[in-house]
Amino acid sequence: MTLLQYVKSLKPKCDQVIFVVAPSLKAVEKIKYQADRFIDVDIRVLFIPRKTEECVDLLVKNYNVRLV
Repeated sequence: MTLLQYVKSLKPKCDQVIFVVAPSLKAVEKIKYQADRFIDVDIRVLFIPRKTEECVDLLVKNYNVRLV
């Protein structure tokens, strides 16, 4: 059982969602959790202050998310 099971999934009313997050694998896991529940939404991620190769690989290759 994971902690994310108890997180309420957001339902955006727009075509595009931008996540601004610190580069951590935990943040990537949360983005993936939300992205799996979005339908017809363009998801982009902006890592602050910088991006890491691990996070980029997970998001771009595995989850079809674009980086800003």
